[in-house]
Parts: sequence; C-alpha cells; structure tokens
Amino acid sequence: MFSRKTQGIARLYAERHHAGWGLREEKPYGNYGYWTREGMTLVEAQDAMAELVARAAGMSPGDRVLEVGCGYGAAAVHYTRLFSPSAVTGMDVTDVRIEQGGEYVAKNDLSDRIRLQLGDATSLGFEDASFDRVIGIECALHFNTRVDFLREAA
Repeated sequence: MFSRKTQGIARLYAERHHAGWGLREEKPYGNYGYWTREGMTLVEAQDAMAELVARAAGMSPGDRVLEVGCGYGAAAVHYTRLFSPSAVTGMDVTDVRIEQGGEYVAKNDLSDRIRLQLGDATSLGFEDASFDRVIGIECALHFNTRVDFLREAA
C-alpha cells in the first residue's frame, strides 16, 4: 500500500513510539510547538501550533476536516474543542499511532466526531469535496512529494 519511503517513515515513528515517545505526555503531540511568549510549556506551545494551523485554514463550526499526519490525534482533540468541526478524519502512516490515538480520542469523549485511520497523504482516496478543510501539522517533509499531496487535497 505504501511506498518504500513511506514505509520507512512509518517504521521510524513506530520505533519512536516503542522507545517511549508515545502517549507519555498529558497530550500526545508530535509537533514542536509555536512559541508565542516566554515561559510557555511544551504542551502550551503545541496547543498554540494546532490552533494556529486551524485558524489559518479558516476552521469553523460544522466543518468536515481531514488532518494528514495526525499522529495520536492530540491536535484534532484540541481544535475540535476550540472550533467545533462536525467531523474530523485523521490520517497517519503509523499503525500504532492510529491505534493509540483512537484510545486518546475516546478518553476525551470525541469518538463521535474524530476518526483516525491509516493512510497516505499523497494518495488520499476520498471522493472530491469530502472535506471543507485539509490540514497537516509539521508532516509535509515526509511526503513522497508535496505536489502529490496538494493535488490530492485540491
């Protein structure tokens, strides 16, 4: 299903998970944060990054959102609480992140609005106009090509 490069990325993140990078924090983010003020905690900066991307995408109540490179779903939980999209589909290439992320989403009582699934951002496979917003936070560097992702997202 995945290219050799994508399989390598999935292995890397699975290894990171098993080395203790998984659900070790109060919020299992994978992004490095958006540091807007002195003294922020890492989780505050990661929340700020999720919010920044959601605002830049124009996310609003009722939107159907696709988040590629969703990791464990921490950003999806955060922006769903802030912007109230009706449905979020999170996609990631790492099966353990999808599995553990589903548990994190359920723990936050958002399984009715957030669904995480295995998939490749450069080969989405959704019908046209399935989503109102498509976002990705610090993941495009892993795509086989950003051109393929942008074509798929459009």
